[in-house]
Amino acid sequence: MFQRAEILKAGVLAPALLLFAAGLCAQPAWAARKAAARSQPASQEKPKPAALSRLEEARLIACSNQAQGYYDKKDFAGAEKQFSKCLLLRPGDPNTLLSLAGVQLEQAKYQDAKKNFDAALVVLPSSSPLAAYAYSRLGDICLKLYRPKEAGPYYKKAIELDPKDVNAQVGLGKYYEAMENWRDAAGAYRAGLALDPINPVAAGGLRRVEPYVMTDAEILDELKLRRVIPPVKNELDRDGRVWFQLIRISENYSALEYLRKKLGKLPPNYYIKKNYPDGQFRILLTWQGYSVFRNLINKDAVDYFTSKKVPTKLIFQIKSNSGKPMFSNQGELTTEGMQVYFLALAGRKYYTLPWEDPPSNTSVPSGEDAAPLPDTPEIAQARKKGYEEISTQEYDWVLKATKCSETTLKESFDFQILPDGAGGVRYFMNASSYPKNVPYTYVVEHREGKRSLPSSSGGKGSFGMGNGPQLSLCADNGTLMDDGMGD
Repeated sequence: MFQRAEILKAGVLAPALLLFAAGLCAQPAWAARKAAARSQPASQEKPKPAALSRLEEARLIACSNQAQGYYDKKDFAGAEKQFSKCLLLRPGDPNTLLSLAGVQLEQAKYQDAKKNFDAALVVLPSSSPLAAYAYSRLGDICLKLYRPKEAGPYYKKAIELDPKDVNAQVGLGKYYEAMENWRDAAGAYRAGLALDPINPVAAGGLRRVEPYVMTDAEILDELKLRRVIPPVKNELDRDGRVWFQLIRISENYSALEYLRKKLGKLPPNYYIKKNYPDGQFRILLTWQGYSVFRNLINKDAVDYFTSKKVPTKLIFQIKSNSGKPMFSNQGELTTEGMQVYFLALAGRKYYTLPWEDPPSNTSVPSGEDAAPLPDTPEIAQARKKGYEEISTQEYDWVLKATKCSETTLKESFDFQILPDGAGGVRYFMNASSYPKNVPYTYVVEHREGKRSLPSSSGGKGSFGMGNGPQLSLCADNGTLMDDGMGD
């Protein structure tokens, strides 16, 4: 029989590639069972899978090992098919259910994965570490679906069963951060770091939320440690707060790693080690290091907009979507300008050029959603092939506007959903080959306010564009219409 370590190896810990699916996280499974239990006899026990003979157990182990072989080769479809066969040997086996859920997540089969996690919880002992793991992953599902309110109870249940579940502690931090409960978010991220001191997600989360809970005295001490202000200064003024924000934002965007790559070697006076009472430590950017970073990043930002054919004299007039200047009067990126620039590098446009009308969406992402991740090799390769990234919101818009299913977008328009290397996904569309790039041209027009969702008076599957022409792509069942795009 699979042991816990074998289950985790077999793919249960694989990142969930999750998209929007209405109602998927509406009610935690155990909440429904608890409600149902009120009408059941108190003596009722959880159902148990049928006991196996030694021969049957040997067959199940052999079957699972074969599925593991598929998984090791990244043949997730083969692994899913094999684990499904294993489940026939012992229906309701929790180990097999969890392994099956893992490979289904690898293939973005969200409904099936959740169903099998829930099915495993029906038969797992309430105090089982595997139950804690299942709750933790169900929390991940809700969080990836941008349903943080539903994610919180799952993570709390997982931690209740297994306080050492790093994934649940970090997920709870994300939940609190999404709820703007900064203090509890910081506490959850610290708990995650106590269990895994080098966890990059927990470290990044703590960096984001910590400024919201730090006192003026703590900020002042940190500025002194970074050598931003002299040791004799005892009052935090407006300039100090601005420098603190700028340096913290720079660190959120991996300023130290950026300097290391630019310079080849990081000079010792560019960073300093800060120790914490609980034994943890953090490497901080000093004032000298930040000054060099600021000069380099300002030049890179100007070069970026120059590459976008923006005249040099107009670059410093660019504003964020919220209407704030990206550059100060001294020609340096502002706090919001720095965020918008890094978002632009990640393929997410939240700026307005001088000749463009202000967008309808004036918000600039903050917190975790604002921090772009470095490209994985797979993503870098997609960019080289002419694919362009779209945001999660734009992906949802494309689904609604075209009425095409995800499968149709993938098969007919080369749409790609790629792992981001941190447990999430990023979305890429063919931007270079006609007619496969047609949906991407609609996204571009949507960004410019020229294309919206079809009106109720539009035809079936029509793709509305103001008062202009409409193009039919998919029928109500999500498949490509016969009179739609040809080959």
